[in-house]
Amino acid sequence: MGTGVFFNLPAYGHVNPTLPVVRNLVARGERILYFDTPEFKEKIEAAGADSGDIRAAARMLLGGRNFYENARKVSDSFKASGGYERGAELILRYVFPR
Repeated sequence: MGTGVFFNLPAYGHVNPTLPVVRNLVARGERILYFDTPEFKEKIEAAGADSGDIRAAARMLLGGRNFYENARKVSDSFKASGGYERGAELILRYVFPR
């Protein structure tokens, strides 16, 4: 069993198409962590994923600055923290503590 992470834009046209993929991965035994806005939490969890607030993750990386105004800085923060895998690991530890 592995863990997959989704970061998505908060729009139905972006989230809805990914939900069948999430359901399929969960059915195969994968753990899925899905970051989006709270508006989509119920749909994401109904698909079987753990839902995290993408804004909370972005605040952690941006030190409280606005996510939407600083989307490029989110990407740069991932790179600066050791690459996308390391950045995702830091977010997961912050948003999904075990």
